[in-house]
Amino acid sequence: MENKWRGSALCAQTDPEAFFPANKAYADEYNGYNNYNDARKICAECPVKGECLADALMTGDVEYGMRGGLTPRERMGILATKVAMYE
Repeated sequence: MENKWRGSALCAQTDPEAFFPANKAYADEYNGYNNYNDARKICAECPVKGECLADALMTGDVEYGMRGGLTPRERMGILATKVAMYE
């Protein structure tokens, strides 16, 4: 998959810690929703937010970090819904 959009991603110009909190996969569950607040604000303004989310869902990158404005739990929920549709 071509990922030219990554060069326009606002996160590429930001401290990665905002997008990958210390407890990784379940940081939002165990440490509270606030861990991703800074990343959410950046993603909200990002011109390639949609491409980022699509890439995360298509590649199965759902376990770690903020992608396309969604936490790991939120992305896992989307994938679980898609799987349930086909069962």
